[in-house]
Amino acid sequence: MQCTPDLTADDCVACFQPYSQITLKYMDGRKGGRLLGTRCSMRYEIYPFFQGDPMLRIISLVSELPPTNNTMPPVTLYPPPQSQPHSPDAAPPPPEAQATTQELHGRNSHRRALWIIAVAAPLLSIFLCVIFFVVWMRRQRKGTEIVHDQAATNRPEEDALVWRLEEKSSEFTLFDFSEILRATHNFSKENLLGQGGFGPVYKGQLPDGVEIAVKRLASHSGQGFTEFKNEVELIAKLQHNNLVKLTGCCIEGEEKLLVYEYLPNKSLDFFIFDVSRTTLVDWNKRCVIIEGIAQGLLYLHKHSRLRIIHRDLKASNILLDQGMNPKISDFGLAKIFSSNDTQGSTKRVVGTYGYMAPEYASEGIYSIKSDVFSFGVLLLEILSGQRNSGFHQHEDFLNLLGYVNTVCSFCALHHRFPLVAAAVDFKGRLEIQRISI
Repeated sequence: MQCTPDLTADDCVACFQPYSQITLKYMDGRKGGRLLGTRCSMRYEIYPFFQGDPMLRIISLVSELPPTNNTMPPVTLYPPPQSQPHSPDAAPPPPEAQATTQELHGRNSHRRALWIIAVAAPLLSIFLCVIFFVVWMRRQRKGTEIVHDQAATNRPEEDALVWRLEEKSSEFTLFDFSEILRATHNFSKENLLGQGGFGPVYKGQLPDGVEIAVKRLASHSGQGFTEFKNEVELIAKLQHNNLVKLTGCCIEGEEKLLVYEYLPNKSLDFFIFDVSRTTLVDWNKRCVIIEGIAQGLLYLHKHSRLRIIHRDLKASNILLDQGMNPKISDFGLAKIFSSNDTQGSTKRVVGTYGYMAPEYASEGIYSIKSDVFSFGVLLLEILSGQRNSGFHQHEDFLNLLGYVNTVCSFCALHHRFPLVAAAVDFKGRLEIQRISI
């Protein structure tokens, strides 16, 4: 209890009475508190907190009073208030009080820690579960990819074994990669016959002396074993006198090889574009070659069990056998159609500029008419002995097509292309004259 210095003892007792009643009513000896008045202030705690001598001492403890008794116990003054100097400010609590305060703070800190743990533990558990689930899913996905890769690696070997059992009863042969390496001398440059749009072609010889032509397809074709096998089997079933015969194939990892019959007279461009060899192909042979190409193309477009658009018909893809009969090669490698498909479009243009139809070269739209356009260009090259893309005889024309478009008579053709004049006899000239009219 702290009062102003001018307060007498009687006034102090009178002021203390209401404070004591409030203390008994609200604090009840089990909790502390402070009462602030105009001339007096009172502090009550359940532990000793004042180290000096009090001006007013209570004889009996408040905590010993019955809870229902609201009377104030007798008090004595010691010493008199006049001789007692003004008491100093409240001193810090004794060690026992400090220990009790530390215990209370410790309990509060412990409760806060429990609350933090209670809230953080579930969140941490959920976070760990999410991480575990993500890691597990990645491992499962990676394991699935490994299984698929192993299956993709092992599947071709199993399918190849079944395929070998099936091809024993047919003329189609599935070669081992080691056989092809031995036949082509490890794809040596000496055995290289040419470079096509789908890969290089090598000459090979089997142990029984049979000569073959091996086309080594580009490794980025993206075809799997089953897809490649199905397409090759379909191509092998196409049989025509004017188509190069596919006798077998080989697949080893990324290596995909097609084995064709070997034709010793090479390709058509070897003869018609060379001054020294063009005379070997007279007018009659040229007519036979033109007709043979037309028959082979008609078979691919109409009479075969498949509907195939070549998309890369050119002089280098026309091979000649010993009798100088033409055979179309590289058919079916660009696109295989079902029986009802006669046109389509693609973002990947496959072919040779100069032979491609304008709509196919610019927009990727192709049909059987695309092959007919290529056949027309090839026909002009056979008649003129000039390459379409390399024709720059007159600066007013960019290619052979533009030039021939203005040359409609045999006389002009005869004078402009000496190779034709040397290769065509009198009867042939009359035939060309009749056609041009």
